[in-house]
Amino acid sequence: SRVPFGHHTRYSDLAMIKTALSILFVSIACCHCTTDRFYSDLHVSSKSGRYRVDATSPDNVGDGYSPFQDDFTYHLIDTKTGDTIWTRKQPDPSEGSPVSISVSERGVTIIYTAYDQVMIVSPQGKIVNKIDFLKDALTKNEYQNYVHQTTAGPMWAGFSISYFFEHSSRQYYVIRPWWGRRVIIDVENGKLQKTNDILNSVCIKTEKEIVMNSLASKPKNEDDHLERCLPLYLAGALKIKEAIPYLRTAEKSTLSFSSTMGGLSWNENFDDAVDPHSYSTFSIRQIAQLSLRRLDETPQALPCHLFEITKDGESKPFKPKLKNKRHENVGLVKVGMPAKQILMLIGSPDFISYDEWSYDIDANPPFSLTIKMDARKSINIKRQKPIWLDALDRDEALAY
Repeated sequence: SRVPFGHHTRYSDLAMIKTALSILFVSIACCHCTTDRFYSDLHVSSKSGRYRVDATSPDNVGDGYSPFQDDFTYHLIDTKTGDTIWTRKQPDPSEGSPVSISVSERGVTIIYTAYDQVMIVSPQGKIVNKIDFLKDALTKNEYQNYVHQTTAGPMWAGFSISYFFEHSSRQYYVIRPWWGRRVIIDVENGKLQKTNDILNSVCIKTEKEIVMNSLASKPKNEDDHLERCLPLYLAGALKIKEAIPYLRTAEKSTLSFSSTMGGLSWNENFDDAVDPHSYSTFSIRQIAQLSLRRLDETPQALPCHLFEITKDGESKPFKPKLKNKRHENVGLVKVGMPAKQILMLIGSPDFISYDEWSYDIDANPPFSLTIKMDARKSINIKRQKPIWLDALDRDEALAY
């Protein structure tokens, strides 16, 4: 996965969402990694299109280029006059290659590098400051609990959003990770800004505007549909009631952006049975239903995952029709029950994490149900408080 934070964006309201959504597919890496990393050329414009930043590498010329591109050259261009305002070369690979770029209406450029460094560049091309995001911007608790270490380096940025805003004649840049705490940078001095109620209220207002403007735009292709995942998620995280009509439409989506196969069930015979570890996820629906619950709405009884049933060596979609509302059948689910029977009783889980099926049950009072599965059947059943309300488990599941 190599689509970076800010890749090929136009910095409009929709593009602010694109900037953040693309984090979903990138592992922000440190310099010592064993997984190939690819750094594409970037072409990013300010909101009005007045300024454009081009970041290009000779390693990206031609077909079949190799990973770990570097030697990038940056240009800030005034699109109104066509003049290049400044040019800067990546000094050496010790400065990470660009993962994302954002440029403001004032010509301030933010470069996020592969080594988790935020570089703030003035409209004149001067490096105002360099911030080690993981070390300086995150707390020790955030780093330990929310940053996942992978073979491609630290990964944290899924379902995060970034944007510029102005307040009291000063300009700020915000990175809001999936766990909700906003990192605010004063771009004039390049320093981290302590948050306060006033700045937070401006951030919330800005984020709501971005979300609503993005949801109001009609998707034209599958990429546009994919890019709606973030605003749909933020609608629930930010408690935006005005987004409910868009969420109602989105929960009908059957687009799937991920599939899982095998795992614990390799080499098992599933004749006339369902493999609990092979499924497709209705990605947009899953996010829309989570946000609806966070807005005190009850989603439609539509599955978030699609399983298959195998007969005589052939597989076809398994779509059981529930006779009752699923909360009415929860008590019928028992340890030792095969996946097929569970699906017939309470339908598809809302979230799956390796060997756990997790359901968000719309009852009075609501609750969550987690079923641990072995290769074929349930081995443990746990009922608990609604996971989607207070904990970050659902957010983390989407982010990673």
